[in-house]
Amino acid sequence: MKKVYALVLKDGSSAYFEKENNHCWFIFENKNETTYESHSWEIWLSDSKSASVVDKDNVTLESVNTIINNGNTKRNIWVEEISEVDSLGEYYPRINKNNLGFKFEAFTNDQYLDEIRSYANLCKEMDEIFNYINPTPKNNQTFGHKCRELLILACTEFEYLVLQFLKENNYPAKKRYTTEDYYVAQEVFKLNEYAVQLKMYPMFGLIAPFYGWDKSQPTKSMRWYDSYNKVKHDRGGNFEESNLINMIFSVSAIHIILVAQYGERIFGNSALHEHKSPFHTKLVPRFKSTEIILPNLVMGVGVQWQKRMAYFDKHPFKS
Repeated sequence: MKKVYALVLKDGSSAYFEKENNHCWFIFENKNETTYESHSWEIWLSDSKSASVVDKDNVTLESVNTIINNGNTKRNIWVEEISEVDSLGEYYPRINKNNLGFKFEAFTNDQYLDEIRSYANLCKEMDEIFNYINPTPKNNQTFGHKCRELLILACTEFEYLVLQFLKENNYPAKKRYTTEDYYVAQEVFKLNEYAVQLKMYPMFGLIAPFYGWDKSQPTKSMRWYDSYNKVKHDRGGNFEESNLINMIFSVSAIHIILVAQYGERIFGNSALHEHKSPFHTKLVPRFKSTEIILPNLVMGVGVQWQKRMAYFDKHPFKS
């Protein structure tokens, strides 16, 4: 009988393990490429130095670690969590929790490319501002019209991306959405655990725009977003909120939302080399093995995502 398991590795990445009788598949991401390994369950265990202390009949954390490392402690691919998965090939639109083998081609549609283009335009505007205001901590409070314009554009793009995630996953429809609704994205994606860094200006430090996002104060607890609301409705009274740090945080939020929806590899794919992000993703959430979805592995074809689902149909929203 074929059984498939979601694995969480020591570095927080996910992996796929399949056992059918004596045959095993181990699939993981290696240097931005999907690596496949096929072995015999019995040979793996019999060759292992620690086979005598491993349960040879069942797929356990110990047996999987023994098999994939085969007694080679230098390989350093260690599994820390394991869960059996029944629904293979099911996926949710705009949700990527280390989705293994979620092929880039799945996203080369007009909507996705439009979002990447929109982000690229925001980054271009930010880079132009950096020609006049050097992004260092001592310039954080520098403010002006161009910073305000980009802050507003970036925050409206943030709203758009979050709303698309909610709507495409059958979140309860409303006439007007607020940050209370946007906070659902924090709960699903663990946005507060992401941090990025400007590639060309590492002295600016780590940037975590969602750190401290509080459900009880969903607007005020996001300083950059609260500032956007203030300068949008009363520029004259709140002009100083149109500052460099709020502008940078708002653009970094778009990078994080896109990574959360489409995966870390979107900015490293050669097909979109002209749309590199100015940010490095430095910290990402760690998802449990029970949260990971897995593709269906078809021999001779590879991994397949076959059934689109709606997240809130399977995980009803509780207000």
